Amino acid sequence: MKRQLDFIRNYASVKVGFTIVVVVIVVTTISLGFLFHHSRQLVRQEAIERATKVLDKTAIRVRGYLNEVETATRNIDWLLTKTPYMDSLSHITSRIILQTSHVDGCSITLEPEVAALFNGYFTSFSIRSGDSVLTFGPAPNFDIYAAVWYRTPRALGHACWLDPYDDPNLEPVIHYDMVASYCKPIYAPTPSDSNQQGKFLGVITNSISLNKLSNTISREKPYPNSYSILLGPKGEYFVHPDSTKLFGQTIFSGIDPKKHPDIIVLGHDMIAGKDDYKEVIIDGQPSYVFYQPLEETGWSIGIVCFEKDILGSYNSLVYVILISILVGTLIILLFCIRAVGHFVSPLGKLAWQAHHITTGHFDELMPMSKRNDLVGQLQNSFVSMQQSLNEHISKLQSTTREQEERNQQLLLASQLVQESDRKKLAFIQDVSHQIRTPLNIIQGFFRVLLDNSTSIPYEERESIADTMQQNAFNLSRIVHMFADASKFNKDFQLDCNESVACNDIARMAVEAFHKKTPYNVVLNLESTVPDSLVIQSNRQYLFLILRELLLNAKKFASGSSVRLIVKASSDKVFFIVEDHGPGIPESQRSLIFKHFMKANYFSEGLGLGLYLSKQFAHKLGGDITLDSQYTSGCRFILEFPLKRITSHH
Repeated sequence: MKRQLDFIRNYASVKVGFTIVVVVIVVTTISLGFLFHHSRQLVRQEAIERATKVLDKTAIRVRGYLNEVETATRNIDWLLTKTPYMDSLSHITSRIILQTSHVDGCSITLEPEVAALFNGYFTSFSIRSGDSVLTFGPAPNFDIYAAVWYRTPRALGHACWLDPYDDPNLEPVIHYDMVASYCKPIYAPTPSDSNQQGKFLGVITNSISLNKLSNTISREKPYPNSYSILLGPKGEYFVHPDSTKLFGQTIFSGIDPKKHPDIIVLGHDMIAGKDDYKEVIIDGQPSYVFYQPLEETGWSIGIVCFEKDILGSYNSLVYVILISILVGTLIILLFCIRAVGHFVSPLGKLAWQAHHITTGHFDELMPMSKRNDLVGQLQNSFVSMQQSLNEHISKLQSTTREQEERNQQLLLASQLVQESDRKKLAFIQDVSHQIRTPLNIIQGFFRVLLDNSTSIPYEERESIADTMQQNAFNLSRIVHMFADASKFNKDFQLDCNESVACNDIARMAVEAFHKKTPYNVVLNLESTVPDSLVIQSNRQYLFLILRELLLNAKKFASGSSVRLIVKASSDKVFFIVEDHGPGIPESQRSLIFKHFMKANYFSEGLGLGLYLSKQFAHKLGGDITLDSQYTSGCRFILEFPLKRITSHH
């Protein structure tokens, strides 16, 4: 009885305590929420001002370097047009580099008829190499007058900055990094009252090392993980911490406009020469990008700051405050429970008698009274009523349980039917898509070859034929998968009496890998077992398993590399396939070896490859597992017991 009374007393106290705590939490949350919001805005504004100052400082430093290069170029122009016979070209170019700290390369190229004034030398290149200056002529068989740094200013008729490029004239002498050049055409002097340009004499080019420019831009960072970027007129990366993005990619490369419209807007604003900042998502992290143009060049400089750096201290403070609030709330709740429980304890004794029956204890019957008075009759009538009520409720509960079981069975059956219909429809749609896509490609290219066979170049016909062959291979692979899946059952057996060399079967799988698109994925075969090591297995199905694992890795390798490793332990032999793709989410790992299951519904394939591969591996006496410890992509391990390995002599 004491336990039931304590329950009633504690229940009331807990209810009142929770009510008080909820009120406290609501008031505290509103107050702190306003404070946190205002504080966050202040931190954000301070971060914007801080990053903007760093960007302004960096832009001023870069503009200073560019202005120094432009000034040095104008000084050479003046020297050549006023006294073209005083110095040799090599002396002028080397002197400019020695006197101008930020000029890393200087060249002067003259028209052939002007070169006579300089002892017949029509061009001179000088570059900075450590503390010295190297001077040389153009590379052999190089058409200097067709070079971009010569023909561009000549065609424009005025000075201009060229986007970074690699000068082939420098390679025979010294390996030189990419350069950004300021090019200015040279014209013969004209009378001061003339509005026309004089005769074109040649081009002066002063260059600054992109390495040096990158170091200058990246010198200061407002936050530890911040980094700087420099974009060209078309959005191409000139400066970026990831060297794989330089020159080969733009800010729009690999960006889905529907998923990342913020990056698209940022790229267009930077190309348009705007001075602003944007909140974007970079590599899955909320970030701020501050940018402004370098008007002289058409380039745009920017600084990327991650929100976790900007709000790091603020978030730490928030966590401390939230923990403090939680601890304080628990203390208030315990205090309220004890205080309210103390005040309501006398009421529990009064409520017990009614509570015992109202809580459902119909089967605990009160004893019959021996009294013959009205109270005894009432008690005995109540006992009879309780007995009847108990029998009725027992029957009702039994009927309810049976009905609930039937309803649950019907619901489960309905769900199974719906799920079966959904999977059937999804499978049919997937199969239709997987078959229709290569068929459409083959039919389309066949029509192209049929209508334009004589006008299509040989190389393009080869490319079309290769594409048709690859899609035909995909269709054939789908058909074979269906055939294998249809005949696979518990009675299906494989002949495992062939002697298969481990390295030979691996090389066959590598050859099949290289025939399948995409071709830009590199496969590295690494074997630590001798060529004489063989396994008693089925060559055809072992090859199919390895090919499926390699093609699956190639599909998700994202243009990187795949590794096939062959090795053996004291009791097993392993074929290991590694890739550097996106990997498989933990929630999907238990499903990938089931038939018609795919981690990504929109990916290529029917969801049969890994299922059939695992089943075939079991039939061959081995197994396939996914290495959950590998986090750089996916690693599948095909293994067989060592008792199946023999030494081939």
